[in-house]
Amino acid sequence: MLYPIFYKLEGRLVVLVGGGKLAIEKLNGLSGTGARLLVICPDIHPEALDLCLKLKGIWKKESFNGHFPDETTLVIAATDDPVVNGQVFQEARRKKIPVNVADQPDLCDWYNGAVIRRGSFTLALSSSGDAPSLLKWIRKELDEQIPPDEAVFLESLKMIRDQMKEKGWTPGQRAEWFTARFEELKKAEWVHE
Repeated sequence: MLYPIFYKLEGRLVVLVGGGKLAIEKLNGLSGTGARLLVICPDIHPEALDLCLKLKGIWKKESFNGHFPDETTLVIAATDDPVVNGQVFQEARRKKIPVNVADQPDLCDWYNGAVIRRGSFTLALSSSGDAPSLLKWIRKELDEQIPPDEAVFLESLKMIRDQMKEKGWTPGQRAEWFTARFEELKKAEWVHE
């Protein structure tokens, strides 16, 4: 069983080895995280390069040389070459850096899940690497159900929570109040149906 976490990458170095279609997917996932990004590959797909530059990343135009900078926080191997992916995995393990090898769950310390974002609202789903196509389908279905303005609603809830904190409400009191409000919302929906 996996332990689900949301990792703060702001200002931390993520190394991505690869520059093709798999790399594009991984770069899209890193969008908005604020991670410092280093992409290592001899050739890069134009879309991957564009994403790298938009994310203020650095493209190191060379083959993987078996080393990562000391400050590396996460490693992603996204090449079509199983030998290179294996080398990336071995070096990351040696340096005790969490690694993800695209499409090889047995060579992953962590998985990318299917993600839905609305501002700071993030919903992530995982199949432990067993069924990525199912997750993409479920993500699409849920994405259609979550209103596009969910981020505005979430910001309102944050403001209420901050005011409660200022007034000295305990975490338990805040949780109880919010739970009651959400139950009221659910009952109001039933009445309208």
